[in-house]
This record gives sequence, C-alpha cells and structure tokens, in this order.
Amino acid sequence: MSRFQKLIDNLSGTDELLSRLLEQGEDEFTRINSLSVKRRRNELAADLDEYLAIKQRSFLVYRIMRSGEQRYPAKAVGGALEAFQDLLTSIYDALVSGPKKRFRPALESVQETMLEFGGASAGSVKIFLAVDEDRMLIDETKFQRALQLVEKTLSAQNTDDLTDLSKQVGVASISKAFTWAQHASQNGFTTELSWGQSLSERNDITIYREEAERIRALIAERSDEETDLVDEVGVLHGFDKDSSYFHFEVFGQKEHIKGEVSPSMSQRITTGVSYKARMAMTTVTVFATGEEKVKWMLLSLDAPSDGMELGVKGD
Repeated sequence: MSRFQKLIDNLSGTDELLSRLLEQGEDEFTRINSLSVKRRRNELAADLDEYLAIKQRSFLVYRIMRSGEQRYPAKAVGGALEAFQDLLTSIYDALVSGPKKRFRPALESVQETMLEFGGASAGSVKIFLAVDEDRMLIDETKFQRALQLVEKTLSAQNTDDLTDLSKQVGVASISKAFTWAQHASQNGFTTELSWGQSLSERNDITIYREEAERIRALIAERSDEETDLVDEVGVLHGFDKDSSYFHFEVFGQKEHIKGEVSPSMSQRITTGVSYKARMAMTTVTVFATGEEKVKWMLLSLDAPSDGMELGVKGD
C-alpha cells in the first residue's frame, strides 16, 4: 500500500469513528474522545496536503451511497465505476488529442487517469486516484480541467449545453456520461466527488439519483445532424416519387445508396440508365450511443456526359 493509500485509508477511518462517536451522545467521555479523533484527523489532513504538494499531485475521491440501502451489488458498483473511469479517460483524452466521436483513447490517457480502488466503508463504496501534474494552463492541469468538464457534463441543463460540450469533449464523452448516468439512476446511487491539490482547497460535488436520471434523459433525446452535398455517377435502379424512394448504384462501389426523393424532383424518371446524381447525405449522430446513421435524399439527376439525354418519360 502506497503512502497516499495509507493516508486516505486513515482519514476514512477517523471520519467513520468520529461519526460513530457523535451518534453516542454528548457526555464528557464522548466529547473528549471526539476532540482526540478530530486532532488526529487534522494531522492526517496536513500530512496528505504536504504529500500532494511535495509530489505535485492531484487527488480524486469518488464515493457511492444508496439512500436507506446497505447492499451494494458488485455488478452495479462495478458498472458505475467502469462508466465513470471511461468518462474521465475520454474527456482527458479529448484535452490531449482533441474530441472524438468514438471512444478510442490513447494508451497514455488510459494510464494517466487509471482509478485505483481505495476500499469500502460503512454505508458507501469509495475509490481514489492520484496523478502527477502536467500543467496545461498557468493555474490548471489536464487532470483538473478534465474533472471540471466531467462536472460540467454531468450538470448540463439543456440540449444546447450538450451540443457545446460535445465540441469540447467529443460525442464519445457524452456517450460515456449517458452510460454513467444510466447506471447511477437504475441503481439508486448518490455520487460524491472530491478533488483538488489539497484537502483544504478541494472541489466537492454531489449528484443525486434524480439528477443522474435527468442527465440520462437529456442525453437520450439529443442527436446531431450534419448534411453534405454529394455528386455521384451511376445507375438508377429504382425511383418512386409517391413513396419518396430511390435506389442508386454508384459506379465502382459495392454499397448501393437508398433513400428519399426531394419534392422538387420530376414525378416519373426512367430507371436502369446512367445519371449524374446530386444527393444530400445527412449524418445523424446519436449522443447516447455515439452511433452514426446516414440518410440520403435524391435532389436532382442529370446526364453524366454531353450527348446523353436525361431519362424522363412523357405523359
């Protein structure tokens, strides 16, 4: 066990002991013991702050609680911790190498944000992390900035917030936030996060189960669309204006294109001949899963070269 682990474990132990003493009442014996435990806790806190300063490290303490419930199923706890680990790693990786649509972090990002289990205490499950500083700004580190963005992501108020955040941390991170919120909501978890470079100047946030459900629902309803115009030459195999359907084979490509027909297109088009097709390709990115869906709309058809007439049937 490292010195950091020992300090965190001892602090947790003194907090539990102090809590039990306060439950016993306010007699003189309890008061004296409480003062002794408080002094010990202050000494441990000072030792931890000194350690963090000397080692130039930040710390994170992550705590899970369940209201009125002492059972913590391993699968539920493991899923929540894994989801948070992925969320932190994804955002950290976005700061290092840019936002991504898919969760494919660099090995260095995985190693530098690896959570280390710190043990369990009565009525909660707790883990901790300590990382070396790598200053990104004058008064911030990548780790500190990543945790600030984790907090910002998990407290988004509307879909516009999610859109802005996706530009900073990537859709991959928003998807990981959805997975985390789903675990917290389904299992009734309240989550406490504490982080900083010293106990006296740390950041504390609490995310209740209701807040986790709100962010889960918010991400679930959000998607992003991006449309590009595409010109291709190939064969039109199918066309039905009434049902808004077309089927186009691009020369040299195995995958055929199928989609809707623009209202501005002619009612009848000759199929089985070559055209130069102008199409709108709309990529829909689902924030909850990171899945991308492509939709096509046929806008116009022209002869692919001079001398070839557009195949339009007369009435």
